[in-house]
Amino acid sequence: MTKLKKEIQIDGPANLLATVPYLLGFNPEKSLVIVAVKGQHDQVVISMTLDLPEKMEDLDATFMNNLKETLKRSGADGLVAIFYVETNPQRLQSISELLMTEISSEFHVRDILWVCDHKWASYLCSDESCCPKEGRTLEIDKPSIAQTELVLAGRSVATKKSDLSNFLEITTVNQDLIPLISQFARQKAKSEHNKTIEKWESTQFKFLTAPKAFKELDLKLYARLLLGLTDIPVRDALLAHHIDMAQIKEDPNQYLFQIAQNWAQVAKVAPETFRPPICTCIAVFMWQAGEGILARSAVDFALAQDPQFHLAKLISNALDSGMPPWEFRDAFTKISNPWS
Repeated sequence: MTKLKKEIQIDGPANLLATVPYLLGFNPEKSLVIVAVKGQHDQVVISMTLDLPEKMEDLDATFMNNLKETLKRSGADGLVAIFYVETNPQRLQSISELLMTEISSEFHVRDILWVCDHKWASYLCSDESCCPKEGRTLEIDKPSIAQTELVLAGRSVATKKSDLSNFLEITTVNQDLIPLISQFARQKAKSEHNKTIEKWESTQFKFLTAPKAFKELDLKLYARLLLGLTDIPVRDALLAHHIDMAQIKEDPNQYLFQIAQNWAQVAKVAPETFRPPICTCIAVFMWQAGEGILARSAVDFALAQDPQFHLAKLISNALDSGMPPWEFRDAFTKISNPWS
């Protein structure tokens, strides 16, 4: 979910469709995009990207309730829903009708659109001269006022969402990390033997929350991070710390996105057995930053390495159910630790 600092006004469906990639930061594919608006002039307050439901039953009561709660918290009084599909948009007509039925009692549904193969139309419009079944040409070359404002605010567009997940691609394992991880693992084993594990954990937390760990990770910090995230108290304390820190930043989403990017650089060169914890944490940060699709990519990386990794399964289920990010945040930041 992306919440805008500055409210952007959208004038008409064509301008909205031209602006959506700048709201999201990428061109949507096989997605349901919800653009929440408010006021007489349809000012955009948040945008959300959800995996496209293939069946009506995927839009269940939990999905609808979470969507309604998100809209209420945003202050929106209406929405535009946009289905981005690869083929045959008419097959989703029944899903659009269900969405309309479930949402319209509480929010003004401005429109429900489909986009397919550079064409678009409204599911709610039955006028063939306005919205023919084959769709209207999607014109994105002429920038709208909203698009220009978003560009000036620093919003850019990747070619497609898959381009954004490239930063998580595993490259070559950095072999220099292995002896460093082993060194820190021996220190941890010694602390466990001497019953000073809490001291070891607090030391890792201190190193990994220092300003240097945010700005420029070196190989020793890489190794500390990879081993530290295998220790549940350290991992959970780091997640809670950064989620809490984000709330006092001018742009909380950007702070969490930057942490995720920094940690992704470590994940790319990590030995295989250390990838599930760090990729799952990246998923948490991306989810909390409103980047649901990137969160899904990261958690899929984790589960590909370890299908039974508990936190990855938990985050995957939360994403599948449409759980709003703040429900996780509110519960998770109640975790107390003596180090922060």
